[in-house]
Amino acid sequence: MPFLSLGIINILSDNNVEAAKLFTRHLKFFPDSYYIYCLRALARYRYKNSVGAREDLEYARELNPDGYFAPYIKAVHFLDIDDKEEALKYFRITLRRNPDYIPAKVENARLEWKLNNKIKYAFNEFNDIIDVDSTNGIAYYERARLSMQYSSNREMAFEDINKAVYLNPTLPGVFSLRGVMKLSNSDFLSAIDDFTKAIEYDPSDVHAYFNRGIAFFNIGMKKSACSDWQKAGELGNYTAFRYISRYCSKSN
Repeated sequence: MPFLSLGIINILSDNNVEAAKLFTRHLKFFPDSYYIYCLRALARYRYKNSVGAREDLEYARELNPDGYFAPYIKAVHFLDIDDKEEALKYFRITLRRNPDYIPAKVENARLEWKLNNKIKYAFNEFNDIIDVDSTNGIAYYERARLSMQYSSNREMAFEDINKAVYLNPTLPGVFSLRGVMKLSNSDFLSAIDDFTKAIEYDPSDVHAYFNRGIAFFNIGMKKSACSDWQKAGELGNYTAFRYISRYCSKSN
């Protein structure tokens, strides 16, 4: 049956209505598919059919009361709507039922760090994830962020961010972070390349515009620097306007 694989492709492409239709067709042939009810619930949540999503998860729980995937889907839904506290609660439930489920471990570590300041816990979790799955770009990225903020091991941080870029170049923030590392080492041209890539992937990356402006200014490209700071200011980085006032006036 092609419905399952096509459904997964559509949910990954954010074509959630079509994904739900394909999962429904699959369920006609396999009506006791716990995981498919969970996936259809996620698709339904994402096109605002919350009633249908809750019904799917309730039926999934009837099929497998101790299953880990239903609470994981619930956690992902709460992440999608930016309810981090609820997301963390359901990631914890997921990991109690399946401590080795890598996607939940990644997000749980992120949230424990962000919400509860569990820095050592998060670092150890990302170490464990990388030991199990050496191709997990998110874990390398997050470990690099932790190393940058809380460790003097800049070499490890740079190795991790390079690995993250190699494994998952579309990961939000990955080029911006590497650009910041290069900027701090006065590697301005290479930093500009990374900030430019960050903007290509995400034209609203305010940090990339602001920091690329700093890199441009340091190599004497004042006009380009001021243009980037203007864009950063328009995107909400009001520090950029102070840079414009100080460095971009005609008298400077």
